[in-house]
Amino acid sequence: MKEKRFYRIIASFVLIMAIIAITLPASANYPDISLYINGILVQINPKPVVIGGYIAVPFRGISEALGADVYWDLSTQTMTAVKGNQNVTVQSGHKWAIVNGKVITMPVYSFMNNNRLYVPLTLFKEAFGANIQWDKVNHIAYVTTPDSHYEWGTGISNISYPDYSALKAKLQRYINTRPGQISVYVHDLTTGQTLSIGGDRVYAAASTIKLPLVLYLYEQAAAGKVDLNTKLTYTPQYYMQGTGILQGQPFGGQYTIRELSRLAIEYSDNVAWQMLLDYAGQDNLTAFEKSLGAKATGLVNGLSVTTPKDMDIYLSELLTFRDENYDLGNEVLYYMEHSIFSEGIPQELPSGVVVAHKMGALDDKFHDVGIVFGNRPYIITIFTENGWEDASLQTLADISRIVYDYQSGL
Repeated sequence: MKEKRFYRIIASFVLIMAIIAITLPASANYPDISLYINGILVQINPKPVVIGGYIAVPFRGISEALGADVYWDLSTQTMTAVKGNQNVTVQSGHKWAIVNGKVITMPVYSFMNNNRLYVPLTLFKEAFGANIQWDKVNHIAYVTTPDSHYEWGTGISNISYPDYSALKAKLQRYINTRPGQISVYVHDLTTGQTLSIGGDRVYAAASTIKLPLVLYLYEQAAAGKVDLNTKLTYTPQYYMQGTGILQGQPFGGQYTIRELSRLAIEYSDNVAWQMLLDYAGQDNLTAFEKSLGAKATGLVNGLSVTTPKDMDIYLSELLTFRDENYDLGNEVLYYMEHSIFSEGIPQELPSGVVVAHKMGALDDKFHDVGIVFGNRPYIITIFTENGWEDASLQTLADISRIVYDYQSGL
């Protein structure tokens, strides 16, 4: 990232703190699990949870939504759901269930939570022949039964779909008043709906490219192919001006891949980026980007390129990675949530809203990409070029606030 006025000057002692600080889990409220029950998108309260890799849901609410009558025996902590000639009985604290008179073993124990009996969602496949599918990016579990029946169940509420045509028109009117070229991509993490204004336009990625690089290394670590505690040596070949704090440190210093990843994201450290890219290899990074479905990858005229939509792909992959590799995924999100840069996406948002983002700036190009964990979480990527610094930074902040206000009203 090229150094700009809005980037803070970091004293050398901060480097020490950045390296020895203990990484904590990300604090964001991650997208809730939604349910698509026989064609109706809903949420249920209390919320579904993930236990041992399985989605657990309130037994009563889902059973009623599928058309079953539900009976609760307080004395034995047993619940029975009956639908026509199908029936299933579950007792709290046990892994067995009786389905049509046959005892089966569930993958996880049933349990009580907020006065509701929870069971693994897969039980409804055994009990009522439901087909269960999982959208890992948008956190939507699809439940489809042969009779396609749906009715209201205890704790269930319908989810509103965003009318992005109205939001798109509002954003376009605003963009028409701003200098330079501007693109926006929005991805609602509750429904999977997206909005694109120039989302496929190719830009010089600037420092947003540090995100897929760090994600690649962490996925390699999860696969056992990279040790994040491996130390790399800072030599003159990696020196680079611009943002960051390693450039002020003596050559010969050694830093772990984990430390360099944090510096590359939190401080947008260019030296850390150079060291990590040399270790990972540009060809490997490009292959990783392509494997995820990105369209603009690699280098053009010596500069990394991307699109707003491609950055949505990387951020979606990060959320999926976090689900499958909780600790490692949380590390990357923690770095993004604790970026030293408060401009861009978080600038105009209410205090307390958690934003995990990565900025990028190069000459007349100012970008920001991130995840906003409001009451209706979403991904937003904003790219600008051919403007000037003050105006472009305000454009990023204004577009972010317009989208936030819309999402908050859903």
